[in-house]
Amino acid sequence: MKSGRRHLFLEMLLLCLIGSAVFAADGGQSSAFSIGAGARSLGMGGGFTALANDASTVYYNPAGLPELDYQEVSLMHVVLFDKSIYDVATWVYPLTEHTGLGVGFMRLGTIDITRRVDFIDQGTFNYATWQFLLSYGRRFGGRFSAGFSVKIASETIDNLSDFGIGGDFGVRAGIYRGLSAGVMLRDILQPRFKLDSLVESTPRSIAAGLAYDRLKLGGSLLLTPSLDVEKYTHQQAKVRGGIELTAYQNYSIRAGYDRDNFAFGAGCRIGRIQADYAYKIIDFVEDSHRFSISILLGESMTDQQARLAREEQQRSKVLLADERRRQFLTFKQRADSLYKQIQLDSALTYYQRALAFDEGNQEIIGTIAAIQNVQRIRQEQQTKIQEAQADLTRSINTYYDQANLFYEKKYFSAARDLLDLIFDIDPENDRAKGLEKRINDAVASEIATSLQTAHDAEQSGRTLEAIEAYNRILDLDPSNQAIKQARAQAVARLDIAKQLNLGIDLYQKGRLDEARDQFDAVLRVNPKEPVALEYLQKLGTKEVTAATLDDLQKDKDVWPLYLEGLRHMRNKEYQQAIGAWQKVLQAYPNQSNTLDNIKQAQLRMKSEQPQ
Repeated sequence: MKSGRRHLFLEMLLLCLIGSAVFAADGGQSSAFSIGAGARSLGMGGGFTALANDASTVYYNPAGLPELDYQEVSLMHVVLFDKSIYDVATWVYPLTEHTGLGVGFMRLGTIDITRRVDFIDQGTFNYATWQFLLSYGRRFGGRFSAGFSVKIASETIDNLSDFGIGGDFGVRAGIYRGLSAGVMLRDILQPRFKLDSLVESTPRSIAAGLAYDRLKLGGSLLLTPSLDVEKYTHQQAKVRGGIELTAYQNYSIRAGYDRDNFAFGAGCRIGRIQADYAYKIIDFVEDSHRFSISILLGESMTDQQARLAREEQQRSKVLLADERRRQFLTFKQRADSLYKQIQLDSALTYYQRALAFDEGNQEIIGTIAAIQNVQRIRQEQQTKIQEAQADLTRSINTYYDQANLFYEKKYFSAARDLLDLIFDIDPENDRAKGLEKRINDAVASEIATSLQTAHDAEQSGRTLEAIEAYNRILDLDPSNQAIKQARAQAVARLDIAKQLNLGIDLYQKGRLDEARDQFDAVLRVNPKEPVALEYLQKLGTKEVTAATLDDLQKDKDVWPLYLEGLRHMRNKEYQQAIGAWQKVLQAYPNQSNTLDNIKQAQLRMKSEQPQ
């Protein structure tokens, strides 16, 4: 049996030697799968390490998996010499825009190999080797990507079989636009097989390459060149490379150099299906025909990203709408609460915030308009109040100025009447209170002085002077009964005729000022005395030009009208006050104080009218 097995191994070695004519020109060892994967890549000589942009990237360089846009399934069938068949099936699946997954199955098999024992034919046996690849790739940054493949390999000769685990690692980098570079370390983890007493392992290899994907030549033509340098352990480095010329995105012709032989190919894409053919010229054996078909499945990664972006945008819109609705309800509820509490300014602020999230809400628009209308009315009312307050302030200042003038002129009763008008407006006015105290002090002093003057005049027999002093006291204190009685007694003792004669005598002598004073004194005793009135008329007491308060006070007919107007004003009888002052103006046109009083009465009457 051992002798039979030795012959069997001799047959296996023979097969390997025959395979060397296909896989290597020198005597070194190479992998049974170095034929490659995919008729497209084989038509370009198999230099696909840097290009790796279809399902064959599972074999050539798993670092190309993140660059794929579609899920793709590819099947290849190759008929070799002497009943040998080479089949490849690959499937790639882009997981995300940065990662990709791939699965591959590659099998080389030969059937009906003659078994010879001691050079005698003893029937036939089969040989097969296959490997299953699970690949993963990831992009790091914008241009660099890396990938690895874990493989399960098997080798079977007749009834002997064994499995081994291996691994590949590759990197790929974009250099400039479509130019890229790649490096592939194949079988860095070597599958080992033990068949009877023979132990062998898959040889390691390294491939490095450059490629330019779809260089525009003009019109609808695209050129894709690629070049690899590949080296197996104990072998010289070999060159694999070629070009692909594509027209209208769907039709391609290819040419390449695969280590020691030339290759040619063509391809056609119809929709999502692509069929490729490659032809390789091989020395010493029949030329090789390679066929593959690839199908793009599902949605492209570009379309997926666009769809996900649209879905995310739609979700964002929904979330934004929900958030806008939530914000709207929050602000509206707060605004409604403030509105019920009649906090209109704050309510308006929150209604405006709510309206920013629902610009067409008619309910809020109407409520805002109502609040703004109320605010406008309030503002108008506030303006009127301010204007009225300003009028009152002007009135107080005017009354105070007049009262102070009367105080300085010692018209104390008139000054008090004006102060009463101020206290009606502002009972706590400090300036008016101060002036009132000064007036009271002055009145008390004036009464004391006038009383002393009256007493001295009576003692000296100057009855008229005493009466004038008593009149002065009564002007300051009209209710003083004792003074009234003393004045009445003095008047009874006074000879009016004598006083008139004295005045007439002074008038005739041209001492007009003294005459006027004498007649004025008579009128103070008897305001209707006709002779005194006649002579005063002659003296021109009344003037048509603007008069002062002194002039008014000297006019016994007009001064009471002026004081009557002040009393009406104090009692808020504005129309009667205006009527009295208009009578004053009939006697003394353009009298400034009277005109100003009429204006103040009109303003007070207007401000107190119901709105």
